[in-house]
Amino acid sequence: MAYNAKAIQALVESGGDAMNNIFDVIITFPAAIAASENMQQQARVRIKGEVSIPEPSTPTYEIGYHGVAINRPKTSMDLERKLTLTFRLDASYRLHQTFILWHNLVTDPNLGSFADTVDSTAQGSIVIRQLAGEFMAPGANGMAGLLDTDASVKQDNVVTPEWSFKGVWVGKVGQPKFSAGKEATEQEYQVEFYFDDIAYPFYTGYGTHP
Repeated sequence: MAYNAKAIQALVESGGDAMNNIFDVIITFPAAIAASENMQQQARVRIKGEVSIPEPSTPTYEIGYHGVAINRPKTSMDLERKLTLTFRLDASYRLHQTFILWHNLVTDPNLGSFADTVDSTAQGSIVIRQLAGEFMAPGANGMAGLLDTDASVKQDNVVTPEWSFKGVWVGKVGQPKFSAGKEATEQEYQVEFYFDDIAYPFYTGYGTHP
């Protein structure tokens, strides 16, 4: 299709944009919890609000000569190994309880007991996945065939970016908040996760620039 204005053609040919609400958060609970598949699904669909992935940055130092200074990278990395997620509180409190059981592996406020280490039985994993690709309504090109077995929308020959967190443990589970007002709203709480390792997409010499 030909366009009168090259600017319009450039905009059209730039492709679709990644949307911030098309993503999945897949939480694998630690072996010590023995959480059911239903709890993993509950955690996946009860995510609420913004999900911010920790951003690694390179610290710098300054070198100068004859009144001119430039920056050089330090041989270190700044990264807060913490991820905070918000969840809608389920009426049965089952998911909330599961997160508390996970936290209980390192802290028990009722007994005043604490752990000074975290072994593999207390660690789980989290994967944040952007559903990448350019999609059209089923009437246009048929969405059938773009759905994988994980119920995530995918498109052939398109990389699905994933942020994979390993050695995850829970540092805090938010408690419910109540209100005596007449307006009823769904309750929510936050869970603070700490992780040992993270794999980012596109680093480690991923391919070449398209």
